[in-house]
Amino acid sequence: MEFKPRKSASILRVAVALVAIVALDVLLARALWRRTVSVWTLVGGLWLLLSVPLLFWLGEQLHGLVGLAYRLDRNKLEIHWRPGRRFVPLAEIERIVPLHSLGLPPFTRYVLLNTLPWLGYLVGRGRIAGVGPAWFCVTQPWREQWAVVTPSLMYVISPADPQALLAALEERRALGPTYVMQLRQQRSAFARWSLRHDAIGAFALVTLVLMALLLAYVASNQPIFVFMTLGEIVRSRVFRLTLLGTLLTLVDVLLAIILHQRHRAPAYLFAVGAFFLQLALWVAVSRRMSLGALSSISFRFLLGLALSAAIGLVAYRKRALSRSGIVGALVIGVLVFGFGGWEWGLVLIAFFISSSLLSLYRQQAKEKIAEKFAKGSQRDLGQALANGGLGALLAVGSYFWPHAAWLPAFVGVMATVTADTWATELGVLNPHLPRFITTGQEVPVGTSGGVSPLGLGATAVGALFVGVLMWLLRLIAEVVRQHGWSGEFASQGTWLLPVALVGGIVGSLADSLLGATVQGIYYCDRCGKETERTVHRCGAATRHLRGYTWLNNDLVNLLSSAAGGAVAVLVARLLW
Repeated sequence: MEFKPRKSASILRVAVALVAIVALDVLLARALWRRTVSVWTLVGGLWLLLSVPLLFWLGEQLHGLVGLAYRLDRNKLEIHWRPGRRFVPLAEIERIVPLHSLGLPPFTRYVLLNTLPWLGYLVGRGRIAGVGPAWFCVTQPWREQWAVVTPSLMYVISPADPQALLAALEERRALGPTYVMQLRQQRSAFARWSLRHDAIGAFALVTLVLMALLLAYVASNQPIFVFMTLGEIVRSRVFRLTLLGTLLTLVDVLLAIILHQRHRAPAYLFAVGAFFLQLALWVAVSRRMSLGALSSISFRFLLGLALSAAIGLVAYRKRALSRSGIVGALVIGVLVFGFGGWEWGLVLIAFFISSSLLSLYRQQAKEKIAEKFAKGSQRDLGQALANGGLGALLAVGSYFWPHAAWLPAFVGVMATVTADTWATELGVLNPHLPRFITTGQEVPVGTSGGVSPLGLGATAVGALFVGVLMWLLRLIAEVVRQHGWSGEFASQGTWLLPVALVGGIVGSLADSLLGATVQGIYYCDRCGKETERTVHRCGAATRHLRGYTWLNNDLVNLLSSAAGGAVAVLVARLLW
């Protein structure tokens, strides 16, 4: 049996709001097309962009209000709201009473997450002062709302004939259920759309915002455009490069959206590629680059995207990267290649490949102590950003604000993360127990803050590996630029070796020191073991043992890499 809600002006209000926004958008678009460029062009363009999701939301709300109904059978009360449905088993319903009969204060406040109350209806999860959490689907004011009380949650409805609903409820309860069901929710297809909660969707949204801002920026910052309308600007020769990049961006975004459900890897490539295409256009426009300079940085972006994608896909197949880790690898790889250059990018790739290979080395022997680590050998987005995020920021800084300190800082950061990873992967294979860095006492293998001879040796070799690699790459780059061999840079560039060695060792030891003193460490009472996990691999919840709960392993890696970069800069200044 179906019970409709009381008639209200909600449908009319939502429909009027929808039509008003559409009319405003049309008038605004016509005015912007004919108006001379100014700051209001940017404001109007942003409104047109942001009004699109608002129109979609209002359309979904209107669709839900038209189909709103409360349905009752022998098993459940169904609150039918077209964007989704709620099923409340009759066995869960304790009573249905007027909301005001619960003794609420006369000015009870609702706190809702996804509804605008001035539209005349309330739909969604909220909280009633003095009562607690509730789920609303009403079109009437407080005095005409009814509460469906269950042990877990209160449901607030506004049927047109509540007495008929109560009578039907008692009748069906007397008949008994035909099957046992659980309290559940069925969301709409749009609410279940994976792109809304996917990194691809986030990249697409940010890209479209950047695109709109770029168009407005170009239109408002060219002196010749001051006396032109938006329509004349779009047809001008100066605007064609930006317009071409915008069209390519739209194609990339659409391909990413189309492919995201079945072909994840190409979808990530198109989404990230569209984002960095817009980034390259922004750099070119803001720095007033020529077409040749734009093609140069675009080539580096594409090179970084291609290499990062190829390595990321191989690592994903080998279970060295998770899906979110692929996104992190793409973002960091493109930023480092695009802004730092191919030498910086190859150092980043060398770190990742060497670390992944060492993770696979004697993996069965390491499996015994894997329970101590917060995460396994499969790196996610957090680990990617912790290990490579600071290097990417340094690459961006070196491009926009050139300075001699960026290079040693980058070398120190990469030497630190490489040394620390090598020490972790090889140090656990030391034949003797490691010692705690602060007390010198023996601790179990894998304990945060533990050091061993093999781990310290791996630290030094990993740090020196980064220094030698950067020195060789810069030597090759110098030879290519000079079209010959002078030998001068070969001797002068050796300062990179002590910079990487000292910076990497200090950063790695800082990682161990932070792990021993302030990193959040937990204890599993069931297994009697320390761990970095809040839930142990056995499934039991762990209790906090020492350190700060908010300081996890990823943050420790980030802080230690920053320390290694700072020390590398100091060493470089002493050697120059």
